[in-house]
Amino acid sequence: QMCIRDRYQRRVRGDARGTMSEDDFSDVSDEEVGTFEDSPFYPRDDTSNLDNIVIVENLPVIPSAKKDKLLSVVAKLVKKAGALNEDSAVGQGGICMPFGADEMSKGFAFVELQTVHAAAAVYTQLDGHQLDKNHTFKCYSFREYKQYLKTPETYTPSPPEEYQDQGDVYSHLMDDLARDQYVIRYGNTTEVIWNDRDKPIANLHEPRPDWTEKFVTWSPKGTYLLTVFERGVLLWGGDGFQRLQKFAHQGVSLVDFSPNERYLITWSGEVRGEDEQLLVWDVKTGEVLRGFSTGRQPPALWPMMHWSGDEKYLIRQLEDDNGSISCFDLPSMQPACKRIKYPGAQGACFSPTMPIACFWIPEQNQTPARVVLVEVPTRKEVRSKILFNVANCTFFWHPSGEYLCVQVDRHSKSKKTIYTSFEVFRVTKKDVPVEVLEFKDQVHGFAWEPMGHRFGVLHGEPPRVDVSFYTMGDEEQLKPGQALQVDKLETLSKKGVNEIRWSPKGRNVLLAGLRNLNGYFEWWNVDEMQMVAQDEHFMATDIDWDPTGRFVVTSVGAWRHSHENGYVVWSVLGKKIHTVQKQQFWQFMWRPRPICLLSNEEEESISTDWKKWKATFEAEDLKAKESASDEERQVRIELMAEWESRVANWKAARKRQKEIRGELRGYTTEEEEESVDVTEHDFTVLDVKEELLDA
Repeated sequence: QMCIRDRYQRRVRGDARGTMSEDDFSDVSDEEVGTFEDSPFYPRDDTSNLDNIVIVENLPVIPSAKKDKLLSVVAKLVKKAGALNEDSAVGQGGICMPFGADEMSKGFAFVELQTVHAAAAVYTQLDGHQLDKNHTFKCYSFREYKQYLKTPETYTPSPPEEYQDQGDVYSHLMDDLARDQYVIRYGNTTEVIWNDRDKPIANLHEPRPDWTEKFVTWSPKGTYLLTVFERGVLLWGGDGFQRLQKFAHQGVSLVDFSPNERYLITWSGEVRGEDEQLLVWDVKTGEVLRGFSTGRQPPALWPMMHWSGDEKYLIRQLEDDNGSISCFDLPSMQPACKRIKYPGAQGACFSPTMPIACFWIPEQNQTPARVVLVEVPTRKEVRSKILFNVANCTFFWHPSGEYLCVQVDRHSKSKKTIYTSFEVFRVTKKDVPVEVLEFKDQVHGFAWEPMGHRFGVLHGEPPRVDVSFYTMGDEEQLKPGQALQVDKLETLSKKGVNEIRWSPKGRNVLLAGLRNLNGYFEWWNVDEMQMVAQDEHFMATDIDWDPTGRFVVTSVGAWRHSHENGYVVWSVLGKKIHTVQKQQFWQFMWRPRPICLLSNEEEESISTDWKKWKATFEAEDLKAKESASDEERQVRIELMAEWESRVANWKAARKRQKEIRGELRGYTTEEEEESVDVTEHDFTVLDVKEELLDA
């Protein structure tokens, strides 16, 4: 047909009068012309293409008298996502709701949209939409419906997959010496190492080059090691770190595990087109639960979504003017409730242990700022606090979820100076009482004691700041009728530090001067309020406590300094144990431990009966030292034996060479030395003259 059109146009251009005859097309064959059915003028039957129809189930079952009312509600919801086909033959206004002989609806409806794209948008918008407490929509495309019709009447089970042993992912917890592991990255090599008191011992496998292309991270309970590649991320575990799971997501740069390792979030800014940048995965199955389009720019705050402590809910702060917060039910990733709407809401995050979300609302017009605590999914407001002259709010949850500290940065009326106060919420107490702690000077850091009721604050003018410790009070030590309140314990003045890091077990704290303060450290026992030790690690950039609180590591990362890269392992008492230098040192991370299965009473009994256990542990330590000494002695003996063997071989070779030289020369080396002629010359000094040279 294109050929005919070209000939027609050429002949029209060549004929000045624009007239043609049948002879002009005499050389065109029937195959070139084709049939009428092949031409674009033949009417097409598009009735078999029903991709613009969506089936909506779980509608309320109603009598015919309420049909128009329900249709108007459904039409209103549909029009928010796509345009209905008003001229549809399916039903009234593009919606058909079947009724039975008893004039009651069937509980579903057919919805016809103008385009296939509109149908896809409606499918996404209405699937999982909660109309009321008893009705949550379920949508199907007509293509899916056709697949369901092809389902055979008799069920034929698929053959079971062959079982593949992935190894014991908890094997590292069975170490006889109860040692911990850590992972390091240097150059392009990744290595997992046992933390041994005498020396770092590599794991069972050799260091792996190119194990990751960007970074590595442990899952929250230490079950998996996650590595990142251009095409996605991989999970490793077991005795020799076998590959356990893979997640295909191009160009991942950010990841976040759920607290119990059941779910994973990945984010990539390299996906193209309209693909989702943020994906929520099921760790066990490797399937995508849901995706979100967030734009290709890296998020200002990470994580973008926050997990509830029991992994039942997931919230996401939407980037809109309404300050909407979406709450999703896990694992379905369907809305758990209607959006939580507070105009301008910011900084939404979850309590570590309770289904309570917190956020703050900036001042708007004449309305003061507020901090709000909301229960999910009921959306019940648990507590709110009105604030004035607020510039910013930062949330610090205690790991137990018992306390919430809100750092409120306020500006003066002239807005030229900033001062800070802390609003401390006792979340588990009746009516959630709030206490206020004000600082007139600049605040540089805040940290909760993980297992306790204390917190520390860095404040003052740098580079030498004050470190103040406070307590929330202990109910066991309260007198009858006395209320809990925040009390100051101690202030350490003029410390050259910029970080405060508590031990995971509490009691001990490390005050650190990192980066521009050149790595100055102080170890403190907060119970006794006594400095245990002080030392330096020049140019240190990072601090990492081990899960037991017995060791702490300071490191110099190549991301900031090109020299002195490596890490130092210290004891909780500030004693240097190991120093390891690694060029291009990128990352250090302890392997987390799962939650302890012992009860509080059993843990306390260990401390109470420490003298009973002390002798056992000291005997084991002595045995380990003797074993280590025996091993070193054996190594030295083997080295000496190897040296003596090499010396004997060298002497034998020397003797053979000597004999060969004698045969070639006809005399030995000793005979050559005896026949050497020695000529002596005597010289007499006649005169000595000294001359001074001009400078």
